[in-house]
Amino acid sequence: MSEPVHIGIPAYCERENLPSTLEALSLQDTHHFEVWVCVNQPETWLHNPAFDEITRQNKETLNWLRTQKGAYPFRLHILDAVEEHPLPEGVGQARRFLFDEIYAKAPHSEVFISLDADTRAALTYVSCVREAFQRYPNAGGLATPLYHPLPQDPNHALHLLRYELYMRYFQLSLWRIQSPYAYLAIGSAMAFRPESYKRVGGMPRRRAGEDFYFMQQLRKTGPVIRWIPSKVYPSSRASDRVPFGTGPLMLERDLKLQEGRFPFYDQGFFDRLKASFQMFPKLFESSIQLPIHHFLTERLGGYHAFEKMRRNYARPCQFIKACHERIDGLRTLQYLRFSEENEGPSPDPQTSVNQLLALMGKPPIKMVLSPEHIAELDHVRNLLVGYEAECQKAFMDVWDFKARW
Repeated sequence: MSEPVHIGIPAYCERENLPSTLEALSLQDTHHFEVWVCVNQPETWLHNPAFDEITRQNKETLNWLRTQKGAYPFRLHILDAVEEHPLPEGVGQARRFLFDEIYAKAPHSEVFISLDADTRAALTYVSCVREAFQRYPNAGGLATPLYHPLPQDPNHALHLLRYELYMRYFQLSLWRIQSPYAYLAIGSAMAFRPESYKRVGGMPRRRAGEDFYFMQQLRKTGPVIRWIPSKVYPSSRASDRVPFGTGPLMLERDLKLQEGRFPFYDQGFFDRLKASFQMFPKLFESSIQLPIHHFLTERLGGYHAFEKMRRNYARPCQFIKACHERIDGLRTLQYLRFSEENEGPSPDPQTSVNQLLALMGKPPIKMVLSPEHIAELDHVRNLLVGYEAECQKAFMDVWDFKARW
C-alpha cells in the first residue's frame, strides 16, 4: 500500500470548531491518511496576563485532543506550540512549524494537505487529492476548489459574497489570459508533494499571506493542479486573527471598504497582460516594448532584467519561463493596481463581470449588491463556480504536465 496522506491543521482558539472538522475527516471515503493538529499561539503571550483567556482556551484544546487519541479512524498527531514549542507571532510561523514537523516524520509521503481548524472537507476530498497527484505526477501543488457557507445575517452574507465573487472573477480573468498563476491560493485549500515543499524552502514565516507566496513558489518550480471534483468549505466567521482575508473582512461594516481593496479590475488591464505574455517569444529575439511598458519602467526598473535573461538563456522556452517568473502572481496584482491608480477606478462589479462573461462567450448576469438580493448574488456565485470548473477541466485536458510551463 502507498504511503498515507498527511493533513496539517494549525489551531488557535479552535476548541469550538475543531471537533466538527475532525469529525468531517472521519467521514472521508478513505481513511488512508494521518492528521496533525498544531495548537499554537505567540510565545510572548504565554505569561502575559492580557492573554490568559486565550492561553486557557488553547490548553483546553490540547487537553481535549489528548483524550481523542484512538477516537478516529485515522491516526491523530498533536503538536503543542503553546508551551512545548512556543513560536513567534503569525499563522505562517505555525504552518511552517507544522509542516516542517510532518516532513521530518514523513518525508516520503505521497501528499501533504493544508487545512484549517474551521474548514470542512467534502467526503471525497482526500481521495480526490490523491487521485489528482497520481494522474499528474509532475505537479508539485494543488489549489483546491473552495466554497464559503453563507452566514445567516444578510449583511454578513453580502460582504462574503462580494468578496468571493471578486476572487472568482479574478481567477477566471487570469485563466482567460492564460496566466500560469490562475488559481486561488488559500491556506485551508491547498495540497503539495513533500519534495516540492522542501524544494521551495518550506512555508514562508509570514503573519499572513504565507499561502499566496508559498503557492507562487510552487508554481515557479512546476505545474499546479487547479481543479478537482471536490471542495473544502472554509468558515465565514468574523475574525481578527490575521491582518487580511475572510475573517477580517467579515468584521467590516462598510461595503465601500471592499471597493478600494478588492476592485473588479477592467478587462482591458488583463488584455494588456495577455498581449505581453504573447510577446515574450519576440522579446527573446530582440528588445521590444511590451503593452505593460509603463508599469515595467515606473515600478520594476525597466527592461534590464529581461536583457539579462536574454543573455542567460539559450532557448526561447527557458526565457519565457523566466519572464513568467518575473511577472509572477504578485507582479500581476501590482500591475493591476498600478493601472487603476493611473487610469481611474475600475468599473462597477456587474459591468466588469459582464465584460469577462462576454469574452468567455457566456450570457450576461445582473448583480445588485444589497442585503435584499442575497439569493440572486448567490446564484451568480454558483454560475461562476460552474464556469470555473468548466474552464479548469478544459485546462487540465490540454495542459502538458511534462513541461513546467
